[in-house]
Amino acid sequence: MKSKKELEYKVYRSRWTFWLLPILLVLVVALFVFLTLDATGHFGCLVVCKSVDIDREVYVPIDGRNENKMNEHTDESGENDEETSGAASKITITGEVRFPKGEEPSSLPPSFLEVKFEDVALLDAPSVLLGKQEIKIKSYKKGDKITYSFEIEKPKNFHSFFGYDVSAVLNVGWKKTKKAWIKKGDYHTDTAFPVQLNDKSNHYKRDIDLVRYNY
Repeated sequence: MKSKKELEYKVYRSRWTFWLLPILLVLVVALFVFLTLDATGHFGCLVVCKSVDIDREVYVPIDGRNENKMNEHTDESGENDEETSGAASKITITGEVRFPKGEEPSSLPPSFLEVKFEDVALLDAPSVLLGKQEIKIKSYKKGDKITYSFEIEKPKNFHSFFGYDVSAVLNVGWKKTKKAWIKKGDYHTDTAFPVQLNDKSNHYKRDIDLVRYNY
């Protein structure tokens, strides 16, 4: 006949075996989940971690510094391309602005000259301003030459015949405002001074003859 101690030992051993198996099973399942979801550092967030990984795939690979460098490289490449083709894509227009023959003023107070280069090919539409230069004339004496010169982008699909004009307005002793652009005693152009562009040249010379505005 077994003693009381032997019976208690058998009961204790059987209970230990009963609790050990579930613990081992839980550990095995937990290890499986850990390895499957690659949840290092995020153990226990089975749903949230997956959502973060998706966001990270979209946003995290974008390195702001690298992106900036890439943009800088692109911009530099663009600038180099523009520098290479820029000379061929620009035109220079120069000329002399002349007073009416025999009516040249002996002198001028500080005045302002504005020269415009416009596309006037469309007869039923307003002209298109392509270039403009404003010149402040600090002093003028009879016989002095007044010249203009500006560099502009060569018009795309430009007209090979007439269609481009230069014009000028000289405000004597004042500068135009939003309310007034010319006054009696000023000078301006009252006729067309065409500039004929072509594929062979990027430099053009066109003198402009002014007339007195007496209205």
